[in-house]
Amino acid sequence: MTEKAITPKQLKMVHTLLSQTGLMDWKTEIIHSFSGGRTASSRELTATEAKNLINRLLENDERNKLVKRIWHVAYEVGMIFRGNEDMRINAGKINLFCKTNGTVKKPIECQDMAELKRTHRQFESIHRQYKAKQAEEQHIAVLREYINSFAAMEDYEACIILKGELDSLTHKQRRQKK
Repeated sequence: MTEKAITPKQLKMVHTLLSQTGLMDWKTEIIHSFSGGRTASSRELTATEAKNLINRLLENDERNKLVKRIWHVAYEVGMIFRGNEDMRINAGKINLFCKTNGTVKKPIECQDMAELKRTHRQFESIHRQYKAKQAEEQHIAVLREYINSFAAMEDYEACIILKGELDSLTHKQRRQKK
């Protein structure tokens, strides 16, 4: 009994996913692998082989999106920098963080999807903390400006009130650092 041939819809999906994931240059090798060495042509895949390939490409696409989100968060918090000519340095920084401080203790390329999701949640948490600290520092800077402007206007009561709020914020920061 012969297997059903790849459907036109599956063929289109295979080509679309190979293009989207940047794997079109390795199409023949991928097809050869998924057909068990039987063919290098996507038109000669069976429906089952095509289904397995599509599932793998979809998983790979989801994985790439998750890794890109992790990289974006790492950039946002200043862990890595754009314009770095050698992206391997950025990859090394992220992998070092993941191995030493990550919840999974593995480099990103060695993590499965569940582990990548945990790593992404950790990076999102770092991002939230970073944004909260930035907002607090901005609030402190604004309070200092107001104190200076009220002092220039000789409104010392307002200065005292704002100074109390500023002291409570800076005292809280000192406690958190310890």
